[in-house]
Amino acid sequence: MFYIAQFAKEIGVDIIACNKLRIEKFSPLRGLAEKTPGYHITERGELYSDTYSHAALKKIGKRIKFAFYTPSRFVKILWKNIFITKFFTFRELLSLFIAFPRLLASVIIREKRRGRLKDSLKRTFIHNP
Repeated sequence: MFYIAQFAKEIGVDIIACNKLRIEKFSPLRGLAEKTPGYHITERGELYSDTYSHAALKKIGKRIKFAFYTPSRFVKILWKNIFITKFFTFRELLSLFIAFPRLLASVIIREKRRGRLKDSLKRTFIHNP
C-alpha cells in the first residue's frame, strides 16, 4: 500500500485520493462482509479487518498522503496551474499572494492551539512517517 505515493509520482499524476471502502446498508456486499470471518463494518458503513483496523487504515491513508503531498509537489501543482493551464489570471494571483500570509498565519495559530505545530512542521519538511 505504501508504494501508492511513489507510483503516483512515477506516472506523473498531480493528485491522489485515498478512500475507504464503504458498504451501503442494503448492498449484497454487506452480507458477504458480515459472513466473512475477520471483517467488520463500522456504524458509517466502512469496511475493515482484524489485520488492518479502522485506526490502522486511517494511519496508512495519512502516511500515503504525506508521502505524496510534499512542499515540492504543491509548488509543481501551483506552477502547472499558473503557467501551463493558465488556471489563474494575474489579478487572481495577486490577490492570492496578498491573502497567503494571513492564511499561513491562521494555519500556524491553529496548529499551535492544537499543540501539534512542531509535529506538523517535522512531518512536512523533515520526515514523513
